Amino acid sequence: MAKSSKMMIDGKYLKLSKRETKVLEMILNDYKNREIAEELKLSDKTVSTYKLRICRKLEVKGIIGMYLFNQKYKLVNVQEVSIR
Repeated sequence: MAKSSKMMIDGKYLKLSKRETKVLEMILNDYKNREIAEELKLSDKTVSTYKLRICRKLEVKGIIGMYLFNQKYKLVNVQEVSIR
């Protein structure tokens, strides 16, 4: 299970909940909203809400912003994603 992520970034305190951290990890490991919802027993709408909260907290726009942020600060583990 993912643990919550707390850290100081650029002078700002960042805290993602355990669930937000897990959703971020799944997004960055190429899971689709429906797959995340099924695995975590959530609705698609709830997953979308988590994505919005994560973007706000990280101050990024979208999945590419999440990926770049994670590359810089290493919040979660990302597997090598192969092109299908």
